[in-house]
Amino acid sequence: MNKFLIYEEKHHIVSAYRELILAGEIADRLQNKEKQQRVEEKLKNLFLKLEQYEKARQIILKNHNEYKKSGNVSKQIDCIIDLAKIYLHEKNYDLAAKKLDDAKYLSDSISQSNSQIDIKVLSVQLLYEQKKYKEALELFTKDSSFLTLLKLTKQDKYVDIIKIHVDFLNGEKESALSQYRKLIKEIPQEANLIHYKESLMETASLLGLNNESIAIANDLIQHYEKYNEYEKLKSLHQFLDTTYYKANDFKNAYLAKEKYGFYDKKLKDLSKENELYALEIEAANKKMEKEKIEAAEKIIKRNNIQYTGISLAIFTLFVILLLFGAFKVSETMIRTLGFFTFIFFFEFIILIADHWIHDITHGEPWKIMAFKIVLISILMPFHHWIEHKVISFLTSHNLILRSDIFTKFFRKTEKLSTS
Repeated sequence: MNKFLIYEEKHHIVSAYRELILAGEIADRLQNKEKQQRVEEKLKNLFLKLEQYEKARQIILKNHNEYKKSGNVSKQIDCIIDLAKIYLHEKNYDLAAKKLDDAKYLSDSISQSNSQIDIKVLSVQLLYEQKKYKEALELFTKDSSFLTLLKLTKQDKYVDIIKIHVDFLNGEKESALSQYRKLIKEIPQEANLIHYKESLMETASLLGLNNESIAIANDLIQHYEKYNEYEKLKSLHQFLDTTYYKANDFKNAYLAKEKYGFYDKKLKDLSKENELYALEIEAANKKMEKEKIEAAEKIIKRNNIQYTGISLAIFTLFVILLLFGAFKVSETMIRTLGFFTFIFFFEFIILIADHWIHDITHGEPWKIMAFKIVLISILMPFHHWIEHKVISFLTSHNLILRSDIFTKFFRKTEKLSTS
């Protein structure tokens, strides 16, 4: 996993992906669930980074199904919330709302407070993005514990922002403006509260305070330029273009429009780059699949050679055993060779059956044990019976007598042919 972090930092996406797949295979072999989950989480984040939302969704759905089978409701809720976030990012508000309803239903069934808070925050965000300010305000006012938590996490001013929007929509413009002035003084200016500024920018614009909204937008641009947040920068320059135009500042409106075009092109280039990464990942997947198939074929070929070798060895032992019976070899020697020959023969049968048993039982120990008890209870008596019969026959004089008759006949034929 350390290599993955190095590759990710250097933006070597395909190499990072390969490292994750390798880590996943190791976790699968070790049956380490915790490590498997960490790998899945990093894969999901990698696909989200590449804007491969469908692939990220597939990973989340796969995890959700596994948690559903194991009955882990808490993890199921986390997966559904992740899906809601993706739909919210894609502006697919209907599906985002449906997923949040599903998550709320499960969360209420187990009374999980942490997920309930996440669901409410996302529900407010969903309504805010759809400009459904009244419904968003209702969510806040219904639950006092939710408001308390927002205060603890320094997010309670969102309630005031939404109230301003509601008052403005109700025609109470003076009240909305008064609340805004009060809010500006109350909100701290720490960098970690940057998330407030976008809402304040939109609120100032709504109230017709163009100069204030422009100043906030420029602050946000300086912040997002440090982190190359091109999507945000594009959106902010689009906002500035519109706001400068409203303020009759056509020169700055033109400059903002140019910047908007620059970031739009930058995002398109990044999108193409992400598509190329996705294609490279697909090619890497195909290559890894091919390598797996080739490795599996090599194992099958190796095993087949070994099975053939074992079969020939057992056949050779039986031939030697028959030859011992045909000649005057001590009974002890025949019994010793017979014992080992039949041991090898029946162990070979169990070896062949072993693979078949594992496939049928899916590696469950109690099922494997049950199958083997049944198999051995059949083979063991048969083993002793057939070994006894064969050894008894070989140690009797029947085969030796037949061998003598055959030798005499062969010599007689030889004499006749020479005369």
